[in-house]
Amino acid sequence: MNQLKTYKILVILLVVINIGSLAILWSFWFQERPGREKSGRPEEIFKELKLDPEQRNLLRAQRQEHILRLRQLQSHDRKLHEEFFSGIFNEKPDSITIERMLDSILTLRREMEILTFNHFRDMHEALDQDQRQIFRKNFRKTLDRVMPPQRPSHRIPDLPPPPQVDNN
Repeated sequence: MNQLKTYKILVILLVVINIGSLAILWSFWFQERPGREKSGRPEEIFKELKLDPEQRNLLRAQRQEHILRLRQLQSHDRKLHEEFFSGIFNEKPDSITIERMLDSILTLRREMEILTFNHFRDMHEALDQDQRQIFRKNFRKTLDRVMPPQRPSHRIPDLPPPPQVDNN
């Protein structure tokens, strides 16, 4: 009977610890993360640019079109990568097939980059001169949202300089 009471207390204690851990994780999950500042969000950028209603509607429509097309390309990219990496399990991977798939992936990635470039170029062209100055000044925030900065753990360390050869 005493052992049963001890187990009940331990179970209750573990449940409380789990709930506490989940609460802590939950609170960290919803905190702002570096590289994702609010000032880089489209509505904040629109406010900084002081867009008129016509510009705001145009840029929102362009953004929605860009997001839709980009998601389609990303979905296709995901499928190509799955197919590409499934070749790992073939006993004799066909190098020609691998090269073709890699070319398809690179072509698709190129298309995604061009799409994003054209989106920002179109956005820039929809602005007047004063707004373009603000856009240029704050473009880094927008770019960080599209392409978050690398985390330090993923950076390739700088290589040491090559050894000096003494020609004596």
